[in-house]
Amino acid sequence: MTEYKNVLPYLKRKAVGTVAIFLRKDNRELFDDDAKLVAEELLMTNVGRNVYQLEDRELTVLSINKGQYNRVIRDLLLIQRRRVEVYEESGKEGFKLVQKGDLKNYDDFSSIVESCVELGELSTVMSVKISGQDGTEDNLVSVVLINPHDMRVTVAEFSDTKNFYYLSELIQNTTPRECFLFKGDSDERPEGYKALLMCMNRANLPSHNIDLPTSNVQALKKQFTSLFFKNDFFEPHVSKNVLAVASALATEMRLLPDYKEKFLLIEYQSAGHLHLDGAAVKALELLSLVNDMDDEPTRGVGTLYDYLNKCRSDPGRRLLRNWLRRPLSDRRQINERLDVVESLIESHGIRTDLSDKLLRQVPDIATIERRLLQKKATLVECYRLYRLIDLSKRFKATASDFYDEHAEEKGAAIKVVMLDPLQEIVNQFEPFMRVIEEFLDMDHVDETGEYRIIPSKDDELNECWKKMQIMEMDAETMMKNFAKKAGLTGLKLELADVGYVFRGTHKDEKSISKQDVQVVDVTKGGGIRFTTREVRKLSSQMEGVRSEYNEHQARLTAEVMEIAQEHTTKLAPLNDILAVIDVLVAFAVVAFHSSNDYVRPELLDKGTGVLELTECRHPVLEEKRSTEYIANDVMLHMRNGDERDTHFAVVTGANMGGKSTYLRSAGLTVIMAQMGCFVPCSKARFSILDSIHTRVGASDYQCNGVSTFMAEMVDCVAILDAAKSTSLVLVDELGRGTSTFDGFGMAWGVAKHILTEIDCFCLFATHYHEMSVLKEHFPERVINLKADTYVDANGDIVLLFKITEGLAERSFGINIAKSVDFPEPIIKDATHILNYLETNTWENAEVLDPLLPEYDEEPLNAAIQEIKRIYFEAEKNKANVSDVCAELLKVIPSNV
Repeated sequence: MTEYKNVLPYLKRKAVGTVAIFLRKDNRELFDDDAKLVAEELLMTNVGRNVYQLEDRELTVLSINKGQYNRVIRDLLLIQRRRVEVYEESGKEGFKLVQKGDLKNYDDFSSIVESCVELGELSTVMSVKISGQDGTEDNLVSVVLINPHDMRVTVAEFSDTKNFYYLSELIQNTTPRECFLFKGDSDERPEGYKALLMCMNRANLPSHNIDLPTSNVQALKKQFTSLFFKNDFFEPHVSKNVLAVASALATEMRLLPDYKEKFLLIEYQSAGHLHLDGAAVKALELLSLVNDMDDEPTRGVGTLYDYLNKCRSDPGRRLLRNWLRRPLSDRRQINERLDVVESLIESHGIRTDLSDKLLRQVPDIATIERRLLQKKATLVECYRLYRLIDLSKRFKATASDFYDEHAEEKGAAIKVVMLDPLQEIVNQFEPFMRVIEEFLDMDHVDETGEYRIIPSKDDELNECWKKMQIMEMDAETMMKNFAKKAGLTGLKLELADVGYVFRGTHKDEKSISKQDVQVVDVTKGGGIRFTTREVRKLSSQMEGVRSEYNEHQARLTAEVMEIAQEHTTKLAPLNDILAVIDVLVAFAVVAFHSSNDYVRPELLDKGTGVLELTECRHPVLEEKRSTEYIANDVMLHMRNGDERDTHFAVVTGANMGGKSTYLRSAGLTVIMAQMGCFVPCSKARFSILDSIHTRVGASDYQCNGVSTFMAEMVDCVAILDAAKSTSLVLVDELGRGTSTFDGFGMAWGVAKHILTEIDCFCLFATHYHEMSVLKEHFPERVINLKADTYVDANGDIVLLFKITEGLAERSFGINIAKSVDFPEPIIKDATHILNYLETNTWENAEVLDPLLPEYDEEPLNAAIQEIKRIYFEAEKNKANVSDVCAELLKVIPSNV
């Protein structure tokens, strides 16, 4: 395959971590290791993959189509985090590099990746400084996050626990791709720095050390404020630590001077939200964790985000991910959302109009905002913004009708959440709308797709436009004369980079070539394009006039852009309100179309001690199951609740009996309710919670040197560190990462601490049946629950998936193994060992001890007979007795 020879030099020069894509004619191709990577890890198919013999080597070639090309570029940058280079065939020169980029600099691929929901998350870089007395709870954390994709700088400063629980939560909420720490912290606070590194490891967040700037406060402040867009900018009150951290991070990212005055400032707020750390997000399977280094990507496997994501726009999808990480803990705000969702469920017409018509037209507002901030916007962005505001007016009209329908009952919530913000935004953009209508030629955009200033807005611009019109008419006349002379009927006039050209079909190519023409190009789908001598002369004149026209238009465009940029800071509220509407409509769609009932949760004041979830279901699993889902009740109460004081449930039962699902169902229901969504229950009534803490699963983090048991202990420390009386704690099989006795001891100790020190709601699933003894020590606080099972006459287990009060005396692990056709010898040995461990005797076993090596009984019987014979002749042959006894020891089991 000699056509691939000119590719080889580029493959030899390519860096190992770079993926190169070659564009040849209409083909998009990857070679060797790049082809293998894309075929096996991204496309997961060998279609289009071939191996050719080229000189003395084999060359693997993968051809991809246009749709696959966009997906491959996106996944290489966002998921694989590779550097990508695109080469285009360039005649005799071979190939030339036309595009390159990675996650830090993806400008060449912005049209492909900018619409991805995950890009904003993967673009955030964080820096953290700690201060205070080392080895104590006095941890002051200063954090700065910079996102060059969304053009946001987020600052935060707060006191934290010894193990940095609240920093872990911030990392989970903001999803930075890497973090910069400071060398001085490791010297000044060695214990705190060690705990900080552990926090980074738990979050799977790569960290690097940098130096803290030594400039004075005024210099730091000047550099900090130089980052921000000046319109509507107010000078923030931030500490010296935050200024220093921001300065160091901006220097490390080399933002200045290129990004001067292009960012917006946000102050991170944690108050008013339900606290969820990374362990809870992962254990409850809320989101696809694309940056989870130890696990395979979980996209598409059934997360709560996948289930709730009925959003129609990119802003809505981004907000839904944010709400999942940060549900509310303010009862008033939650009920406002629930009022709107309930009204949307009742108003079928409004919900349908919003979901199927209006929301589908919402563009990626963040892209428009970013281009305006970067001062890269053109008339295209102005037109899109104009259409967006026009769309917002339609949203406002729909919201007004929606309000009128529910004015008496839930109108107040609709007004606050939807109608008032839309009205304010429409009013704020009225000056912009008038300017666009005055300057931008809308009719011309609709007819030709070309964006321009209305020529009549400027005398000089209008004069140039009239000249161009006359020249176009002359070109039309020339085309007609040429067609008449050559006997052609299907010619078309076009304005290309080289000026005016005529386009003919392939069947006219022979007739055209006989004329005095210059061929521009011939394409399979486009036919033949050519010019004549007089057309080229006209094009030369046209070029001068068009250049003058563009100069005048650029001057007027700059005036329009200046007005558009004044409205940049108003785009964030517009983005927010449309995203809120999208997510609330998605909640209503989920509840309305669910196969089972969804109800509005009744929320009680924080601290009232009630958690009642009647017939609670797992929202994701029930949609995936082909059979009827078995719902279960969660009934926990504190002392000041309405009923008994049982708020700690020990859940035992068979493997696969539904214990983990029971825990997750409770956690997901609370999260959905505090997001403002209806919940999968027949009735839900509970007190607002502050936080959810989990210890679920037995994963490790080998790349960070964290074993399974260490991961368990890290999660437990976070629970003991941060859980409060208004928390919900979910613990599933704590202690299984170590020996039975050590594991039970840790499980007992943690459970007792939760009962006596934290005193919060807790569901504690375990296979340590001895944990049920907790009820004897705390009879009013602890309730024993079990996953019901039924064993038939053949010993086969039937899982009922029903959680009832009581104690499961067995885990039925061997029965589960038998049900999946485990080898019979293994089942038999396991049964024998289980009998021994439960009765402390081998009497019921078919062999003496299955833990010992197998032996043959015949040599044993023969040896016994030999002892009897020799015993009577002992005096005659003592040496023989010793030899036989030695042989006997080799065949007699030790317990005989």
